[in-house]
Amino acid sequence: MFWKYIVIAAASYLLGSLNFGVIVSQIALNQDLRTLGSGNAGTTNALRVMGPKLASLVFVGDILKGFAAAFIGRWMGQEGELIAFFFVILGHVYPLYFGFRGGKGILTMAAVLLVFDWRICLISTFIFAVIVSLSRLVSLGSITAALLMPINMYIFHPDPWWFTFIAVILSLGVVWLHRKNIRRLIDGTESRLSFKKKPKA
Repeated sequence: MFWKYIVIAAASYLLGSLNFGVIVSQIALNQDLRTLGSGNAGTTNALRVMGPKLASLVFVGDILKGFAAAFIGRWMGQEGELIAFFFVILGHVYPLYFGFRGGKGILTMAAVLLVFDWRICLISTFIFAVIVSLSRLVSLGSITAALLMPINMYIFHPDPWWFTFIAVILSLGVVWLHRKNIRRLIDGTESRLSFKKKPKA
């Protein structure tokens, strides 16, 4: 049975490594999104650099790969889904195909959470949406929702204990990946969300 978990982990990691921010920017702009804007390969930077139409492709791609990994994990129940959860995010952050430098995995994380437990996803999405709508700071919404995820996991899934442990690891990982954003938030220089494409210099 253990080999099934290995298959889930490997498949999820390879799916996560499909970084759509890089793929779309290379096809549409012949440039790597990681060399533009904030240097992040995620949807927020794609929106700022490429505009809403191309960013929507990144959005859909990152969501779909999260769904795909979660449904692969479902092969072994919620334990398999949680393993898929961890490894698809790992692939998104450290993509095999793109030099192990990817995005922060928030959208992909939301997609897997939706399959794993829609209640946790709904709470996290609501927290994120409220903070972003009030502040227009995507990073602040992402960090806050991630920090509360282990609490929500423990509330809905107190057993087995390692469910909450995985949530803690992922939560701390999100904070670590946003460390530059946190510094800019403290300094008051963090970019606010806009649906307008930045003009070329």
